[in-house]
Amino acid sequence: AERILQHGLPAGVFNCVTGLGSSIGNAIVDDPRIRAITFTGSTEVGKKILVRGSANLTRMQLELGGKNAIIVMDDADLNEAVTATTTAGFSNGGQWCTSTSRVLLHRGIAKQFLEALVARCEKMNVTDGMSESTDMGPVAGPQQFEDISKAIRQAQADGATMIAGAGAADPKGYFIRPTVFTGVTTKMAAFRDEIFGPVLAVCEFGSLDEALELANNSIYGLSSAIFTKGLGNAKKYI
Repeated sequence: AERILQHGLPAGVFNCVTGLGSSIGNAIVDDPRIRAITFTGSTEVGKKILVRGSANLTRMQLELGGKNAIIVMDDADLNEAVTATTTAGFSNGGQWCTSTSRVLLHRGIAKQFLEALVARCEKMNVTDGMSESTDMGPVAGPQQFEDISKAIRQAQADGATMIAGAGAADPKGYFIRPTVFTGVTTKMAAFRDEIFGPVLAVCEFGSLDEALELANNSIYGLSSAIFTKGLGNAKKYI
């Protein structure tokens, strides 16, 4: 906001207001002078904004939850695929709406891929986000930390296997280590629910058709990716 003012935009045109959505957010949504609203956040809150804003026929643009899948075929460049999965899954603590959260692996390369992914996870430095040596900083706050921790405990209770993430990160803040679960089924919360944290749910498949069925088995449709050297695979995916 300060940069925008420094570059000449008249004062009052762009405003940055921080606070709880239940107070500031409601005041903005309920005000009939507001002509349009764009919101990025959870599906639950998006529904509430849509209902409240409709009283004034306010135009809406809602970018809500995601459970984004990456498909890795058996002909993929595994180094590139692992790098992309690490970046997309753990950058910003997995707290992008478009963060990768489901990793769908062809059985032919699953073992090799996971070994490389776990090695990357174990090397990641999870600490102060302002440090140059940090690979991943904390999650957004105490509630986010508890929600992610609860989702991890639920995945374990459901029978998924944690192959990365065990052990404490920096105990002086809301830090969660990059976490990877295998043995995830489509009925598990880890597969179906948005966690919005550094947690990857891994499923294996035998064919592209099976992979696409897994990827589409979600109420979300925000983003996805495929790693393959086969043009036919890429076209079918699209």
